[in-house]
Amino acid sequence: MSDFKLKQGLKLGQNGFITFPDGTTQATANSGSGGGGSSDSLTTTITNSLSSFKVVSLNTNSETTLASTLNISHANKVVGIIDATGKTVTFGTLSNAGWAWTPNQILYLGSDGDLVTTSTIDKATFSMKIGVALTSTKMLVQIGSPIIL
Repeated sequence: MSDFKLKQGLKLGQNGFITFPDGTTQATANSGSGGGGSSDSLTTTITNSLSSFKVVSLNTNSETTLASTLNISHANKVVGIIDATGKTVTFGTLSNAGWAWTPNQILYLGSDGDLVTTSTIDKATFSMKIGVALTSTKMLVQIGSPIIL
């Protein structure tokens, strides 16, 4: 397993499990690449058929679900973005031919796992930077700390 920086408050144990500050959620961390970039990924149980390139969080059963700033319980449990191969990219580059970002644009979490270009959406309970656009079709996944609104 390669070294990668976890968000503040998360702990990586020797067994490869990530523990959240409240101690309720764990998931196995793996290093790898896929979906058009170099990245670290997180192997989790997917609770439903999630679309590629959506932001995900973990529920209390270590299952991957779509993240949303409309749900305050997701604030400290956002783990990454699903790539084209179904892995959750926690840090690194990710490419999607369907994106049309402006280079250097900051990308935030919206609702239903969507990436948005504004720091808040209507009725949001928190704001969270997910990464930055490197080109129109490539981003650096670099999840920030939540800002409670």
